[in-house]
Amino acid sequence: MRGGQTVKTAFRKTAFIVLVFGLLFAGANSFSFFPSARAADAGGTIVQLAGGKGYSMVLKADGTVWTWGDNLHGVLGRGSVQNRYVPAPIPGLDHVVAIAAGTNHALALKSDGMVWAWGQGSRGELGNKAAVDSDVPVPVSGLSNVIAIAAGNEHSVAATKDGNVWTWGSNSRGQLGIGTTDDSTVPVQAVGAVSVVSVASTGNYTLALRGDNGQVMAWGDNSYGQLGLGNIGKTMVSSPTSALVGDAKAISAGSTFAMALKKNGRVWTWGSNKDGQIGDDTGKDKPYPSEVNGLEHIRSVQAGSSFALALAENGTLYGWGQNNVGQMANGSIVDQIEPAAVPNMGNTYRIAVGDNHVLVQTTSGDLLAWGNNAFGQLGDGTTDNKTAPVRVAGLGQIAAPVLDDVTADGNGATGSTGSTGSTGSDGSSGSTGSAGSAIAVKVSGPSALAAGDAFSVAVQSDRTVWAWGDNQFGQTGPNASTLPGMPVQIPGLSNISGVAAGGTFALALGGDGKVWSWGQNNYGQLGNGLSTPTASPVAVAGLTNVVDIAAGNAFGVALKADGTVWTWGDNSYGQLGLGTNASYNAPMQIVGLDHVVDIAAGYRHVVALKSDGTVWAWGDNSMGELGDGTNAGRRSPAVVFEFSGAVKVAAGRDETAAVKQDGTVWTWGYNLYGELGDGTNTSRNIPGKVPNLTDVAELVGGAYHMIAVKSTGSVWAWGWGFFGQLGSQVADSINMPKQILSLSGAKSLAAGYAHSLAVQSNGSIVAWGANYSGQLGNGSDNNSVNPIEVLGFVRPLSDVSGHWAETSIQQAVALRWIDGYPDGTFHPDATVSRAEFVKMIASLLQLNLQSAADDRNWYDSYMRTLKAEGIVHDGDLTGELDQPISRLEMVRISLRASDKALRDPAAGVTDSYFLLQATKSGLMQGLDNGDLAPDASSTRAQAVVTLERLNKLMQGGILDIDPAAVVEALHYMD
Repeated sequence: MRGGQTVKTAFRKTAFIVLVFGLLFAGANSFSFFPSARAADAGGTIVQLAGGKGYSMVLKADGTVWTWGDNLHGVLGRGSVQNRYVPAPIPGLDHVVAIAAGTNHALALKSDGMVWAWGQGSRGELGNKAAVDSDVPVPVSGLSNVIAIAAGNEHSVAATKDGNVWTWGSNSRGQLGIGTTDDSTVPVQAVGAVSVVSVASTGNYTLALRGDNGQVMAWGDNSYGQLGLGNIGKTMVSSPTSALVGDAKAISAGSTFAMALKKNGRVWTWGSNKDGQIGDDTGKDKPYPSEVNGLEHIRSVQAGSSFALALAENGTLYGWGQNNVGQMANGSIVDQIEPAAVPNMGNTYRIAVGDNHVLVQTTSGDLLAWGNNAFGQLGDGTTDNKTAPVRVAGLGQIAAPVLDDVTADGNGATGSTGSTGSTGSDGSSGSTGSAGSAIAVKVSGPSALAAGDAFSVAVQSDRTVWAWGDNQFGQTGPNASTLPGMPVQIPGLSNISGVAAGGTFALALGGDGKVWSWGQNNYGQLGNGLSTPTASPVAVAGLTNVVDIAAGNAFGVALKADGTVWTWGDNSYGQLGLGTNASYNAPMQIVGLDHVVDIAAGYRHVVALKSDGTVWAWGDNSMGELGDGTNAGRRSPAVVFEFSGAVKVAAGRDETAAVKQDGTVWTWGYNLYGELGDGTNTSRNIPGKVPNLTDVAELVGGAYHMIAVKSTGSVWAWGWGFFGQLGSQVADSINMPKQILSLSGAKSLAAGYAHSLAVQSNGSIVAWGANYSGQLGNGSDNNSVNPIEVLGFVRPLSDVSGHWAETSIQQAVALRWIDGYPDGTFHPDATVSRAEFVKMIASLLQLNLQSAADDRNWYDSYMRTLKAEGIVHDGDLTGELDQPISRLEMVRISLRASDKALRDPAAGVTDSYFLLQATKSGLMQGLDNGDLAPDASSTRAQAVVTLERLNKLMQGGILDIDPAAVVEALHYMD
């Protein structure tokens, strides 16, 4: 778990959106696209905020949407669930590039230009040809090439790449802009709206911004002059009409008032003013736009129900209007008639508003909220209104984006990202500290090896993932090995930096900071919002910027670059650290746990190391594995008893361990098999030192055994050893560390229920211990008390699929008897040459090649080796080595390989004897009617089958015999 790195997430568009992502020139509850501005969310995980009547939404850079608050009409998009008081992702909704929140319905724009909707649908606002609610996202009918979306009270709006506007839903006030008041359950084109790049709506009217001249167009309800046409008496306009404002670069729509941000950084407002939302002290409605005094250098505006916000280029946030539930965040509930700076919010980066609540992302990365919280829309886990900012739980510290074009973007601010601590000399990141403070311990990285109950996972040098062993729940992937117990590649995974394994599921961490999962999912341990198993990798919902992962029996743990910890899956023992016993099928942040640099998961508990060297643990504690001096379980993190100076943590099934800065190992928890390594079999609920073990660089825990590697590369093990998992040449338990003498130069370790793994200095992987499900990866099911090499890290050959010898060829490649050509082919029906067969025999026998300085050809060392072994005699091969080998020549070499008595030149064996012995043993089969055809050539596929038979014969197996071939061989004896 070394080599941690800071993961920078770049949110990139596909299809037609190629220049920018963000709330460009957007109003409340809307998204729009404008080609001239460019923004990048480098390192950030949130790219948009949105709020509705009693709920909130965020869009993450990985394209997932998270919601919380009121679930009236299913507006949270997570099915018929109760209200949520902390964020959770919408299952199955991905590749989203923009969101919009209406009163009780919401929209999402995907990267393919299509729009999805959910929530209230009684007036057709979901646009799916129906007038019914939907508590999960459904596609809007007939829309494509969409670049901007907005959601109003009971209607929806979209602008397309060609500058046209499409609307659907309620039209009682002409808000669809189609010249009538007829509702529509599918998108219809607004008449006369052209060159539109941005749309906005919250109430029963619509705004659109033209990209060619900055003109604002408006239509729908005008009861308070919110259309900006200079006339309040005319209460409805059913077609788009130019408002009395131009040169705008951003728009926002409140319930009954509107805002425009002009290109000179000034703010203009119009409409209802009964709560001071226009920004003057007259209290009178205004049907025409007027400038808000005292505001300049503004780059983003947002209109709530009856209040307004403006974000300045320097990060200062201004607010005015209604304040009955604390919308101004100034500690009072008195309306603010004129703009005033929101206290302590001079580092604002991105803003959004709901009906009467506010969401703010700061330049330091915090996501804050305040105002109305009756339905939990502030995401702090309560339903109490807040007149001062509180942190939204469950999303963690969010690194601020870096803008490379400082213009108004509707929902962002300029400024640098917060510091994430020092950077190690090897290029790996320092752990996240407070605002650039020094740290004691570097962030650990993920492991290249993982072991579950009876399966194994590894990351190869090309960063692909391979797995082998038990596959009852798909934990070794969808492609079964042609040879049981041999590694197979997990499809769809690339650029993987590390893996983790639970009991029957696996996790993989991508180089982009995202996490993938597959296998059993009965507790939601795959973290994808579902509870069904899958053999193909799925994305863990909403996780980005992850630098380390761990897996317990049926739960997952992720460490982010900001030092926060996220958990999901089984929570029966409080192992998720969330303060409850409720399980979750999507990641949740452990609130209050930060500055974490290393994590490990046991069967039902978790241990975390902070940058200050303290160790924290939570979950099951029946065996003292939490190390707090008690045996009482904990649902939230608690510090390990009087322990500090740690640089690494590890966990077994019911035991825990830590490595200190001086290289010593300390353990606590269950000790029946000596897994604490202290020379006793007495369990302990506080840390104790493992005697006579120093200079430890890496440490892992299995079910009841532990393995350590020293900085010199030597490997030591102790604990339960019934299956040979200690690698000590005997299947026995030991309560003190013992060196595995056959291992040196180990770089990475993993320990499963009863087997162990290590990566050697040459990059090869070895395994030892239990092998009843093929978890050792050597093609057998025999346990091993000594480390043996994992075989078969080869990709399928491209030209053997469907071939009659496909299985034999793939097995031979996996066992390294043969190999294919550099282009990934094998040419199974091509003739096999003498040189090729000589190499195959030497590889099958695993002979040490004898090379010489005068070797000129690739096959010289193979020939020299077989001659030295007596397997090839002079005269056995009667032609050029690069020419096809005959069936008789193959028989000569194969029989000498299997029977050392035949290698003696004095044996005087004749060709007829070779043929008879080959047919009687089953090594040689006849062709038509038993014809031996000794002078005929063989194909490469036939040669492989010969190797397969020869190997079985040498292992004492019995081969099928061709009686006709035996009779024919007897004729050669005459």
